[in-house]
Amino acid sequence: MKKKRHVGAAIFMAAAIAASIPLGANRSLMKLREEASGHYYYDDTGYALYEGLERRCAEANNLITLAEKYAEQDSGLRALSDSLEHQVKLFEKYEYEDENQTFQKIASLNAQLDQPAEALAAALEKAELSENDKKYPAQILANMRSEQDKLARSSYNDQARDYNEKLARMRPIAFLKPMATFDEAASEPSAQGEAAEQGETAQTAEEALESRVDAFAQDVENRAETFGQQVEDQVDSLVDGIMDSIFN
Repeated sequence: MKKKRHVGAAIFMAAAIAASIPLGANRSLMKLREEASGHYYYDDTGYALYEGLERRCAEANNLITLAEKYAEQDSGLRALSDSLEHQVKLFEKYEYEDENQTFQKIASLNAQLDQPAEALAAALEKAELSENDKKYPAQILANMRSEQDKLARSSYNDQARDYNEKLARMRPIAFLKPMATFDEAASEPSAQGEAAEQGETAQTAEEALESRVDAFAQDVENRAETFGQQVEDQVDSLVDGIMDSIFN
């Protein structure tokens, strides 16, 4: 009877410790994520990333408005304008959704503003604009790039990377998502054919995510089973040692 009580107590303690480890790890990570999220709204210099993102979107809209003035005389401008407008509408849809404070969606959509904006600005440079409007394509694009530079230099990126590094080290007991960074959004060259592949990417993204979640869940289950067996073996060994020391 005494041995059973010892075994039960040991198993309870082992289970409590096993449960407390991931809970503690995730609480610590949540605190780090909240700190990094604070830098998204106001970083070390007082710069607000969400305001910078809004300004980039506003400049993209200015480019669309300019293109609309000349779209009737240049059908190519209409197609390029529609492409940028599509990205802007997606951006505006997710602008205030913080994705559990990870900002992944808005960072991705911010990066996708660059290629269509650059293409439209280049086309406008070649179009027959009025003397007053000729300065605007380059000026608008420069404003977008300037704002992206501020996003890239924000202290938020360092905070997010620190969180991501700690998150990676705590896998698989950490169940939070990595945070987005904004310091590579405008520096990476746009892939050729990105617009053509965008539809296929959207269709397969959900399937890929589901597959990853299933694989992760299976991995957690396997690790939990292995851990449980290890705990059981260690508890049995501990109890047997105690009993031997008492009766021998």
